[in-house]
Amino acid sequence: MALAARPASAQVPPGDAAIGRRWFGGPLQATPLGHDAADEATSADACAKCHPAIAAQWRSSRHGQAWPDPVFQQAYQREPEAPCRRCHAPLAGGAVPSGRAERDSIDCAVCHVRGGQILTSDRRRNGVQAPHGVIRTADLGTPGYCSGCHQFGFLGFPRDKRRGPFETDELQQATLAEWQSSRAAAQGLTCPDCHMPKVAVDGGIAVASHAFAATTAETLRSAVAATVQSDARAGTLTWTVELTAKHAGHKVPTGDVFRRLQWCLFEPAGKVVATLDYGRTWRSRRAVDRRNGPYLSRTLVRDTRLPADGTPVTRAAQVADLPGLWRWRLDYVRSTLPTIPKHSQCDDGERTLLHQGQVDVPAPGAPALGVP
Repeated sequence: MALAARPASAQVPPGDAAIGRRWFGGPLQATPLGHDAADEATSADACAKCHPAIAAQWRSSRHGQAWPDPVFQQAYQREPEAPCRRCHAPLAGGAVPSGRAERDSIDCAVCHVRGGQILTSDRRRNGVQAPHGVIRTADLGTPGYCSGCHQFGFLGFPRDKRRGPFETDELQQATLAEWQSSRAAAQGLTCPDCHMPKVAVDGGIAVASHAFAATTAETLRSAVAATVQSDARAGTLTWTVELTAKHAGHKVPTGDVFRRLQWCLFEPAGKVVATLDYGRTWRSRRAVDRRNGPYLSRTLVRDTRLPADGTPVTRAAQVADLPGLWRWRLDYVRSTLPTIPKHSQCDDGERTLLHQGQVDVPAPGAPALGVP
């Protein structure tokens, strides 16, 4: 891509998904890097020579570990499709990654290099002397830019094997659309405001963090408020759980289909007796496309995630009334299971504890006492 000849995009709304498609293509297109991905001059190691702190942040992030990530790899082994590789190892251009593409996953160049020049959104960089070309684009750092990898449709697989897969209108990830209806968007907050806050590096210089702290325990805990109450009547113990997304610019959780919140209830003996899942459930869908004919894909059956507008979600679980110390916990879960399990024992997948509590349920006739 000849970036110097690219028209200015300031008039394009920052929430326009076309921005992401222009810079990153789609799930069936290779990222239009506009340079040789094998060129070590644009590698993360090369960038680290002048930007060591930023490179260290990136290396520990989900971007830096997108390809070797264990949860992704387990899912990829089941469905080793090229679109998975194009997002998790874009330098390979859809092929099975090796070398730098395998090692660096989503590296600096994937977002910052086009046409042999370094992209920046900082107006102050125009005209600044650097050991490489620098060009400003207003697209960089907007929600539309992020949507290049964070909003796309499921694939449709035609029954006619001579036809390759195509992208359907059923969104597999819809983070941009979720942001557009969020309180954050109404307040003028965009993706970098939460996921790339300014941090001091290299002697106190303030730069956008490249740790992409979206799924750290601290960030996740601050994104969800939980209130749990119990009520014993006629031999039944009813647990009312109210969850609210706070300071979130999208539904919680957002992203791939393997993420969910799970509330687990443990009776006094320690056994899991109830769970409440907050995520998405999918099923296979057979349909007919005007161009591709009959095809197989997936469609959404149920979405119980927390809305981005801050509306509380209240659900209840009923179990037999037993006196004693009951425990509950709320986890953020990343699991390779394609749908929410019916009988989870609260030990599957990769878990991050968000909140927990306990309630001392007395014998019938006495009030329940909450213990933080």
